[in-house]
Amino acid sequence: MKISYDWIRKYVPIKMRAQNLAEKLTMAGLEITGTDKRGDDFIFELEITSNRPDWLSHIGIAREVSAITKKPLNIPQISLQKYFSADIKKPQVILQENVLCPRYTARLITGLAIGPSPKWLIGRIEAMGLRAVNNVVDITNFVLFETGQPLHAFDYDKLKGKKIIIRTAKAGEEIITIDGEKRKFQPQTDQPSAGKKDTLVIADENTPVAIAGIMGGLNTEVTSSTKNILLESAYFDPVCIRRASKFMGLSTDSSYRFERSVDIGNIINASDRAAALICAIAKAKTHQGIVDLGKKTNTPVTITLRPDRVYSLLGVRISSTEIKSILTRLGFKVKSQANSIKVIVPSFRKNDIIGEADLVEEIARIYGYNNIPMVMPRAIVTEESESFKQKNKITAIVRSALASLGFNEMLTYSLISKDDIKKLDMPELDTISLQNPLSEQYQIMRTSLLNGALKAASHNINMGNLNLKLFELSNVYHKENNVFTENMNLSLILCGDTASDWNKKPRAMDIFYLKGALTTLFNAIGVDAAFQELSHHPCFDSSEALAITAGNKIIGVIGRVQGAVLRKIDIKKDIYAAEINAELLFENSRPDKHFNAIVKFPGSYRDVSMSVDSGVSFESISMLIKEANRSIIKDVFLQEEYRGDKIAEGKRNLLIRVYYQSKEKTLAEAEIEAADGLIRKKLIDNFNATLR
Repeated sequence: MKISYDWIRKYVPIKMRAQNLAEKLTMAGLEITGTDKRGDDFIFELEITSNRPDWLSHIGIAREVSAITKKPLNIPQISLQKYFSADIKKPQVILQENVLCPRYTARLITGLAIGPSPKWLIGRIEAMGLRAVNNVVDITNFVLFETGQPLHAFDYDKLKGKKIIIRTAKAGEEIITIDGEKRKFQPQTDQPSAGKKDTLVIADENTPVAIAGIMGGLNTEVTSSTKNILLESAYFDPVCIRRASKFMGLSTDSSYRFERSVDIGNIINASDRAAALICAIAKAKTHQGIVDLGKKTNTPVTITLRPDRVYSLLGVRISSTEIKSILTRLGFKVKSQANSIKVIVPSFRKNDIIGEADLVEEIARIYGYNNIPMVMPRAIVTEESESFKQKNKITAIVRSALASLGFNEMLTYSLISKDDIKKLDMPELDTISLQNPLSEQYQIMRTSLLNGALKAASHNINMGNLNLKLFELSNVYHKENNVFTENMNLSLILCGDTASDWNKKPRAMDIFYLKGALTTLFNAIGVDAAFQELSHHPCFDSSEALAITAGNKIIGVIGRVQGAVLRKIDIKKDIYAAEINAELLFENSRPDKHFNAIVKFPGSYRDVSMSVDSGVSFESISMLIKEANRSIIKDVFLQEEYRGDKIAEGKRNLLIRVYYQSKEKTLAEAEIEAADGLIRKKLIDNFNATLR
């Protein structure tokens, strides 16, 4: 949009150079994209945002200049009384469409002497890039650029029935616009509200005489023979004008402003300004009063502004006096209250000033962003708790330990779908669902890390990466009795073979490999964990699944993922996985290392050979043996296992080695024998073992 520097100075008495003014306007948020010198004038090219239709006029820009420079704003005074004639009647106007045209005004001006415009008016019009036509048309354009309100003058004597009707176009109707083009009104089928109501027209008794808010018709154009005009000043619905302009491929200075919403409170003032100029220059008369149909003005918006809020948002103290001065210069009405300022928003700012923060932005613009000091934001730093430090320390050890074992860390989505839960046969109860998910794939907060881990495994396998060692340390989410919790879990995934060394062959990774990796991890963070038989888990095969315990609590599970689950995820290889409640893991960890002196007394081994039921785990046997005498039993090893047709069905033979050692002395044979005897008795009593 173009603005004349010389024209602005008619409203605000400024003496600064045009370039300096352009810089000040840009700093206030009104971007000047170019400056063109034309004789003694400068034409500014402005980039106006859609939320500031009040800037689409010289008075609107002058108001900004006045606020920035603190110079008075001198808007031209309008006086029509001397041009009134009692012989002129008001025109007949019928408003049929008060939704698409909330307000319509019209007045008759008679006895016109149409001719060339005065030199000053031609200069203003040509500065805006238009060609001067005649004194009436030039004045309507001048008022548009001055006030931002589009106007239209109809040759009153060419209106059939001497009336104006504001209605919607009928399908098949035609109009030849003032650019000489014939335009036919058709339903706008590309719009959801297709039909005759899409395009608003101004019509006489028979046919359309203008496309409302866009362009007038050639049949009622003001020419040198025109003696009487009907002057229109109205408010048209912005969406209606935007759609019609786009559909008909016709954009004008009028439609540009109507699309962005004109000031409904300025309609009469703009009409008065144009009527006064027309009567003065074209030596005409008009009637007292004006036809004014529809909504007269907007309901005023009142906002309470707190100076303390201004400070909290801007970080600089601005006095109440300065705040009121700035807002007053911008056209707001202000009134002081206790600890606040009552602000009434003018009608020309109704679209973009709706709250206190908007007023603060206005204050910041005029006060000057360059006057707001640049300071580092203040931050309240609290000392980390010991538990927080401990948790961070342990998570770092976990990541380091698993990385040293060849695992790669993965990060998966926290949001999953209902289908993901069904694939793992996990319960859907007490899940947390989003009220407005982006899609069905991301509507539930995960309750387990296994969903993402198996998806990651499937993706890698499909891409040809068949040997996987992955882990994730992330949060899971639960809801119980409407209480939401967020806990950290640890998941591990194994698939394929181990990497081959120069002197070793690759071997398939299995549950024992995963168990060994976890044992190494537990040792690294000082967790005394055990693996016990697991009766059931929806994701794991019960024949190869173990529960992980620590501190007399089950903290996780480990096992081979069921084939039925893998088929749902399109995985055709064996997958071994583990998921651990990291919060419970950390509670039982002792990451600080305490080194003990090497025991200087020799140890001794004893073997125990037995036959037990197949369901008796080595873990339970090991725990039972250690309980026999913890002071001298240091470790238990599984040396051999045999299952086959040479022993009874449902049985297995085990060879277990027990290591005895004391920190205080060399153990006597009798002490070892006593412990060995107690172990054998416990095995018989607890597991019905047959000793050999």
